Amino acid sequence: MKNIATLMIFLAAFSQAAIACSLNWPDPKADARDADNIEVGYVVADRWPDYEKHLLSGKSGFVVPDRRIVRVVFTEALKGRLTAPQEIVVPCSAPTPEARDRVIVLHSQEYGYYLVPFFSPDYEKALRAALSQR
Repeated sequence: MKNIATLMIFLAAFSQAAIACSLNWPDPKADARDADNIEVGYVVADRWPDYEKHLLSGKSGFVVPDRRIVRVVFTEALKGRLTAPQEIVVPCSAPTPEARDRVIVLHSQEYGYYLVPFFSPDYEKALRAALSQR
């Protein structure tokens, strides 16, 4: 499955949809200020609903999926409260994070749930520091 996902992302990079997709680099200070809820969790599953729909349709040919959804189980609330597991759309259908990867998810009433792209320990450290200064 990992090879299929990598191939789909590669092909998506050359499609019109990929051109319209742009990721914003995470800003720990703005995230700490603007998010209503910030949680740490683990990816337990993922799915590609557009690709699955294409397979179930019985149509032949290749389809470039435009959505990837991961299910995250939360283990720690950095801001707000700990919530039930959530299914979250991955920005730009990125192939990461994978199952068992640790992630940070932001939630706001205005924008819903948002998986932080390009998660790194430096982001988490900066986010925790920004939250402690509030």
